[in-house]
Amino acid sequence: TGPGGPTPPPTPPGGPPPPFYHPGGRPILTHCPSAHLPACPPARLPAWHIRFRCDRLRFATMTASLNERFTEVLARAAAHLDLPDDHPTLTLARRFGIGGYAARTGDRADYQSEVRARRLIESVMLEHAVELSSTLTARGVPHFFFKGIVLARWLYEPGERQFVDVDLCVAPEARGDAVDALRGIGYVELPSANQDGPAELRPGVTLVRGTDRPGLPALNVDIRWGIEPVDRLLPRDDTPIPQSIWQRVATDGTLPAPAPEHHAALILHHLVHHDLMHIRSLLDFALLWERLPHEAGAEFEETATKLGVLRTGRALAAALQRDLGVDPPGRVGAPPTGWRGRRLARLLFLEHWLTWAGRATLKEHKAITANRIKRRLLLLDRLGSARHLVADGFWPPQEWLRWRWPEARSARARHLVSAAWKVLGPRTGSGEM
Repeated sequence: TGPGGPTPPPTPPGGPPPPFYHPGGRPILTHCPSAHLPACPPARLPAWHIRFRCDRLRFATMTASLNERFTEVLARAAAHLDLPDDHPTLTLARRFGIGGYAARTGDRADYQSEVRARRLIESVMLEHAVELSSTLTARGVPHFFFKGIVLARWLYEPGERQFVDVDLCVAPEARGDAVDALRGIGYVELPSANQDGPAELRPGVTLVRGTDRPGLPALNVDIRWGIEPVDRLLPRDDTPIPQSIWQRVATDGTLPAPAPEHHAALILHHLVHHDLMHIRSLLDFALLWERLPHEAGAEFEETATKLGVLRTGRALAAALQRDLGVDPPGRVGAPPTGWRGRRLARLLFLEHWLTWAGRATLKEHKAITANRIKRRLLLLDRLGSARHLVADGFWPPQEWLRWRWPEARSARARHLVSAAWKVLGPRTGSGEM
């Protein structure tokens, strides 16, 4: 599908075409008149999944208007930036990895050029993910997929959302079996310098395997058996994925995934962990937030509390309602107040947010900077947890120092000089604070 609307699939032998379905059976999410809503999925699927799939089709016209509203805000943010291009909105969207989504309402040729290559990559990554799931199931490893590989199919048309790896969660007690299973089908661990921290601290590992198709990138699989605590700057291997998420993992017939309200909380955690720099996660959250049923609010809040991101979730819900007209599900609390609440509300004005995120340098996305630390102080559920940020910033664990400065004569001295420069050195970058 594209800006011109969907094309119904060919009529199958012996009956009329299934209304507004792709030939592969995947329902079209946008430009779908309510008169053509397909029937609910079979009863073998769990009740929450049936409700979710029906709701996302019922709200299809709302999704189109959300696309228009988000693209309008994106255009205003692009106008604040000096982008050397005739299509600044599309340029900024590409920078955020959502070029296809932003091009949906524009010229059809632009849309097709944006999504064509991504569709092939997405289909290959899905094939590999299905192979991963089958391998882990055969070994009896509890697992689920989340973020890009799942949300690209739930919330977007093929090729609209960029993702570069497969995010996979496994049960902590089965992590050794999971890594061994992937090694058995050709995956190898990335070198330590390319991982997200030293092996002793990180709650996961990244493996990679090449493809046999020319021109396609190697497939990265980010396996996690825990989550990074948001009151830390550096990874820790002591925070498990809440059991309530595992209890409601279900499959849509292709990949196991969390319930939508749990998935929304995981996306929010990812957004906070990256200090609001990951705009794809912002759009993911907005699209999923719009589709949550009314009764999902309480379950979302409970999961967000366990992940340490409830305060940000309430503030973001208010921001999406204000700037994009997306109403929150029921039983979501009021946004935070006080000086941190006011600063956070200003920070989450969408046009302002997209502007400073678009101005940020690559270094600001990859490294912990002073601006990111100040942002995290606003995002924390409890300000008292800030002591952990200070500890990680100025006196990190020895394992991390050895990993970060392997060639330095004194890794701690090197780190202290670097930390002092971040605090006292010249200010560069987005300067949003």
